[in-house]
Amino acid sequence: MPTTSAHCNLAYHNLDLLKHLKDTPRFHDWMTTAAFYAALHIADGMLAREHPAIHSYDHGSREAALKAERKFQYFYKHFRPLQSHANIARYLCEPRGKKFKKFSDFMTFDVFCQEVIRYRLKALVRTASKHLEQSHAKRLQGAVEALLS
Repeated sequence: MPTTSAHCNLAYHNLDLLKHLKDTPRFHDWMTTAAFYAALHIADGMLAREHPAIHSYDHGSREAALKAERKFQYFYKHFRPLQSHANIARYLCEPRGKKFKKFSDFMTFDVFCQEVIRYRLKALVRTASKHLEQSHAKRLQGAVEALLS
C-alpha cells in the first residue's frame, strides 16, 4: 500500500489540476471528480498514518473505516457528498435514479465553487490536518487557499 506521503502527493496532484482548471468553468464536472480524488487520497493518507492495518484497498473499506472511527466522522461528513457529486459528474445520475443531461443541471460552477471548494474541501483539509504530519497539513492548506484566491 502507498505511504501517507504517497497519498498526500496524489492529493496535491489533484488539487493542482483543480487550480489549473479553475478558470475554465465548463470543466467543473472534472473539477468535481478531481476534488473527490484529492479527498480520497487525503483519507487514505490519514488511514495510512493512523491505522495502517485498515488502510483501504477500495471505496467500501475506506468508507467503513472512516465511518467506524469517531475521530474521522466529521471528515466523512464532507467526504461522502464529494463522492456522490463525483459519481453524478461521471454518470449524470443520482443513486435514486434522477438523471441529468449535463452536470451543470445538477450543480452550476458557482455552486461548485461555494460548496465543493469553500465548504467541503476546506473542512476536509482542516480536519485531516489533525491526523497528518505538519508538513503535509500545511501544504494541503496552502493548496486549498490557492483555490480560494
